[in-house]
Amino acid sequence: MYPNPIDKAAAVFESLISNHPFIDGNKRTAYVIMQLILLDFNIAIEASQEEKYDFVIASSQGKLKFIEIKKWLELHQK
Repeated sequence: MYPNPIDKAAAVFESLISNHPFIDGNKRTAYVIMQLILLDFNIAIEASQEEKYDFVIASSQGKLKFIEIKKWLELHQK
């Protein structure tokens, strides 16, 4: 359904972070799963801790949707 790793990682991240499937740890879980998907394709995220934090918080607040998440990942891939 998702043609490349960035699309897949963005979709899974958005789904987990916005749907809150767990009682606790949704942001952490979403970020770790996203990273694992990317690492499976030898893609790493290159961003400061503050940039990553801001990205996750903005996403959890609904400020970033799939397209913005995908763009952020494309800009910060290594």
